[in-house]
Amino acid sequence: MTVIVPSKNLLVTMSPKVACTSIKTALFQVENGFPFTPFNCCGSFRSIHHPAIYPALDFASAEKLMDRNRMDPFKTRKFTVVRDPVSRFLSAYTNRVTYYRDMERECAQNPEIRSQFDELGLPAVPDLDVFIDNFEHYVKLSPSIRLHTRRQIYFLGDDAAFYTGVFSFNRIHEFEAAISECIGSDFRLEKLQTGGEKISPDVLSPAHLTKIRRIYAKDFDVYSRFF
Repeated sequence: MTVIVPSKNLLVTMSPKVACTSIKTALFQVENGFPFTPFNCCGSFRSIHHPAIYPALDFASAEKLMDRNRMDPFKTRKFTVVRDPVSRFLSAYTNRVTYYRDMERECAQNPEIRSQFDELGLPAVPDLDVFIDNFEHYVKLSPSIRLHTRRQIYFLGDDAAFYTGVFSFNRIHEFEAAISECIGSDFRLEKLQTGGEKISPDVLSPAHLTKIRRIYAKDFDVYSRFF
């Protein structure tokens, strides 16, 4: 997930479930001078995440985006926000699995996905234990879950030294202050993804906590000092 604002020599990368919608929406106004409003075009809904607006880019694509826009990597200020992977995983579960029920929607829209769920005997709206136990299957079957639970290094890269600043999701005001200084005006994020109950990592069994930490081991290796 990447937004560039060439006029401000600014690049921001982000991961799903790390204030991604809020950051993209706020930066759209910085880049264009007016707020983003979702719209329909030719019968298709266009959200801030639409490929024609701000697509879900991996880190390699983000670097290419800078090159295409002739942004000097030494002059461009590069920022990102990171989140503890366990909290991020739980947020993805409550928001995408149980609140928006993404997998249930995917099954309804795609008979092939539905048949794969049925073949494995997996519910489309699993409880947390079932979701963690069968996470490898859910990631393969569901495009939405695959996107929202990818490792942060997929979107941000595996070298924190690339960035001018790396900020914690828990101290998002520091990111707002850095962007405000960069653009020369007040920058504030509106919380836009609020659906889903909040689950504490304390509810996880030791085995499930270990599994999640193992899945995101590379995120911990690269960015844990910023969480």
